[in-house]
Amino acid sequence: MWSRKALALVTLGTLALLFGLVLADGQSVLIGTAALLFVGLASLRQSVTVRVQRAVPKDRFVEGDRQPIRLTVTNLRNEDTPMLELYDQLSDRVRLVRGSNKRYFYLRPRQERAILYDIQTPLRGVYRLGPIALRHSDFFGLFTEEERIEDIQDISVYPRIEEHAGLFVTSQRLRHYNGPFLTRQVGQSTEFYSMRDYVKGDPLRKINWKATARLRQLMVNEMERENLCDILIMLDAREVNTLGTISTNPLEYSVKAAASLANHYIRRKNQVGLLVYNDSLQMISPGGGESQLSKILTMLMATEGKGDLPFRGAFELSRPYINRRSALILLSGLEFDPTMEETVEAMVAAGFNLTVISPSPAEFEAGLTQTLTEKRDLVLLERENFLEDLQARGVRVIDWQPTETVSALLERVVMGGF
Repeated sequence: MWSRKALALVTLGTLALLFGLVLADGQSVLIGTAALLFVGLASLRQSVTVRVQRAVPKDRFVEGDRQPIRLTVTNLRNEDTPMLELYDQLSDRVRLVRGSNKRYFYLRPRQERAILYDIQTPLRGVYRLGPIALRHSDFFGLFTEEERIEDIQDISVYPRIEEHAGLFVTSQRLRHYNGPFLTRQVGQSTEFYSMRDYVKGDPLRKINWKATARLRQLMVNEMERENLCDILIMLDAREVNTLGTISTNPLEYSVKAAASLANHYIRRKNQVGLLVYNDSLQMISPGGGESQLSKILTMLMATEGKGDLPFRGAFELSRPYINRRSALILLSGLEFDPTMEETVEAMVAAGFNLTVISPSPAEFEAGLTQTLTEKRDLVLLERENFLEDLQARGVRVIDWQPTETVSALLERVVMGGF
């Protein structure tokens, strides 16, 4: 490829040569000929043969991860290279936090050079590294040659999981050989629940001797009964839930909560499934183990805010695959869905055990657009009334503010402060 410098020299040399020939000016002819000869010799530039390899520690990242990238460039010829310019293309959602993905350098014969830089992946999704653009020029910078190296790597960025004490959701469907699930009911386990007076027939191992000595009467410990259950997490991924910034909106909050909930319950060997509805319906039936968690995280990673499938449509399509005795957790902003209230009422009437965790869309919108106070107060009042209606129908409702982290929200739930 000709540079502007080369074009300018050729133009000036040609004009000087023509000017000298027309006016019989030997000096102009000499200058024009020298300029054209110079450009011609520079065009006989050497070829470049290099090998470029990218090394990524892993192809599965978590939101916020910082990872080092290493590019190795090797000169395969027995002569020096001209000036090389290398550029490793990155997705616009990948942050460059250290070093540079663009370098200028020379290579000696058979020399190998490492280029290091760090990237950060702030958002879930699938991102691409590459291709690599390599450009080299002659010593005077008159000609450049570009090469595209198709070294492309896709990296998967999964939602970040936050550990928490646990969200107490009960189920009527018990399973054998699965993990313990506390129900906040008196029963057999190792988790302390309360104390009571001794009753004839209580086993001696249940007596709390310290409390007995303090109160001067026999007291026994009550333990919290453990349960085992199926849990289905239902995620509202309609386009309306993307209101806010690209990283702070009801959908992103819901995805993080769904990932943390799935991880918590699967780690305790419960059966967990996932249902996502946006412009269509996707569902993973309840299951356990690391493979089930990987399936759920993969679906959450690829979830996009789009479409407007109402909750009633999603429930009717998935109802044949939902066990009525399973625990259902709905993550939704609860906005712009006229079917929500009647569908929830029908679910409760049919015996479904439903918990609703709702990020407040009005709060996200207020942080984005400086909504008028009167309008915002009216929207919040309507939302509060709607949540109270759901609670009156026997639904457990948790109002989630955008200032709360996932762990803080779930801690509040466990402490019974909702």
